[in-house]
Amino acid sequence: MRIIARSRTEQENRGSVSHSTCARFEPGLPVRLTGHDRLIESAVPVPGALAAPSPDEDEADLSIRMLSVRPQPVVEPPLYRFDGGSLLFSAPATAQFRCRSDEITITPYAGAEVDQVTGLLLATALPASLWMAGGFVLHASAVRLPGDDRAIAIAGPSGAGKSTLAAALVGRGAALVADDTVRIAYVDGTLRASGLPGGWFAAPTRGAARRFCPAPDGRSLRNCSLGAVVVLSCEAHDGVPVRVDPIAAVELLLANRHRPRIPAFLGRRPDSLRFCGFLAQSVPLYILPPTKLRATALEALMNELPY
Repeated sequence: MRIIARSRTEQENRGSVSHSTCARFEPGLPVRLTGHDRLIESAVPVPGALAAPSPDEDEADLSIRMLSVRPQPVVEPPLYRFDGGSLLFSAPATAQFRCRSDEITITPYAGAEVDQVTGLLLATALPASLWMAGGFVLHASAVRLPGDDRAIAIAGPSGAGKSTLAAALVGRGAALVADDTVRIAYVDGTLRASGLPGGWFAAPTRGAARRFCPAPDGRSLRNCSLGAVVVLSCEAHDGVPVRVDPIAAVELLLANRHRPRIPAFLGRRPDSLRFCGFLAQSVPLYILPPTKLRATALEALMNELPY
């Protein structure tokens, strides 16, 4: 689906016409959801978020709104900039996202695909809001394996196979905690992982566009204590996970933060470094080399982890 609005010249020729009447994409009524262990009220789809179990009178932690379509700017604004306490993320030819810790407002540009807008909401605007709320955001998926009460975060760059491995583990009985973006928080003396556990994005065939795949019923967890972090690597280590020392773990955690330019832009480098140090001391971090038996290797790894 494409978002369409008349050009400014056409509008002037026809008189004043609001963008909303020209758009083929209309946001719906706000829906209450949960994701990243937060109560979300959103007028746009949030793939992977779960229906909120809490009563309607509870105040939402995050509101997501869609404004009217507007023409693309003649001069492209900076990718990130501050404006009145908000972080503005301007995605070329797609939309402008005004991000705060408790609100995301989306202004789509004419001609943008709805899937592009939704994709950037999940990939950048939502992580930006989490960073602004004081969270730590890892570029990772996370699952809880059968018979365990701890999650394992699967980190790595785009295309490393995080979602593919998480989906394979869910197919073997694991519960999904997060796909692609993991919020890690220290709550009541425990490190906890959360995300959008309702499904993952995957390409049905090689070279095809990725699409959302819902998790099976009963295989989604809103949050879970964190047991380990695994970073997917392209380097061979005899096909088995290799545990790294805390200093190397800090470096890997810093390298695998989700949208690392955002905490830097927010001035959060020092506290981000401190949290990485705490995380590296609290849970083991492993490098997992490329192998067809990655899922089996992770299952064996979690079985051997001490409590």
